[in-house]
Amino acid sequence: MGRRVVGHLLTQHRVLCLGTDLSRFPEEIRHHANFKFYQCDLRSFSTANLPKEGILLFLHMAGVVADSKAPPEDSFLVNGKATKELLDWIKKKGNIPFLFLSSVSVYGNQEKPASIETNPEGSSLYARSKREGEEAVLSYTGPKSIFRMASLYGEGTKSFIAKLSRLHRMRIWPRFRSPRKKSFLSVEDASASVVFWVNRVMAKKKLEPIYILAETKHWDLDSLRFLFPPRFLFLVPLEGILGKLLLLVLPQAYHSLGMHLEVVPNWEKLGFFPKKALEDERKSFNLP
Repeated sequence: MGRRVVGHLLTQHRVLCLGTDLSRFPEEIRHHANFKFYQCDLRSFSTANLPKEGILLFLHMAGVVADSKAPPEDSFLVNGKATKELLDWIKKKGNIPFLFLSSVSVYGNQEKPASIETNPEGSSLYARSKREGEEAVLSYTGPKSIFRMASLYGEGTKSFIAKLSRLHRMRIWPRFRSPRKKSFLSVEDASASVVFWVNRVMAKKKLEPIYILAETKHWDLDSLRFLFPPRFLFLVPLEGILGKLLLLVLPQAYHSLGMHLEVVPNWEKLGFFPKKALEDERKSFNLP
């Protein structure tokens, strides 16, 4: 997602990028006149590696994602501790607008759709690390926003839909005794939302502290089978003994499948609305 956003911004803005691997950017970005890369590992944060030149705004898009193979402590180092340290550094430069990319995972399991008024009570390691980062951002006195984004889908993503694809190839389909719904968002719309936020900042428009970004339609597991070619599948209940055994064997594939993460977006506060919808996107997944 970061590469998409940078690619859009370079046409009008100079972009200073903090990261660990310049080679992950395509050549047209690496050699663009408006692009400059700074080697910076947020797990071992040091201001010595940060830009000395002035900046107009900061996008914190880095993060250790759910299901990452990184050590658990990296989630708190990058999503939490580094966010605080970045904000401390930014405060010395003035009230610079700051955007933090978070996740609807901060809400945890909810009995009803979560909204802007819902308290974030997610207890997973990923949710707690994102909540820690959010708390740092909300305490920042400068202009700031948090994007709580639904599960992303589309090219290059490795979240919920990718897990279902892996299980489908193994002829496994997870089931629950009671329906559980999730909210989704295309990576294209997520990227466009960040660019739109940047344009709001440049136009000196009002920023909300929290935006919930998700498509309005919610999906349960069975309704998502339309994404995949018809084939014989073993229906595996996640609550049972067999489900627990599969969780041990396939932790990366099964993580968060049981979460009920249905949210109510507030796009009207941002002034941007998603252009894509999951039900129209089967071909873009290039699923088997």
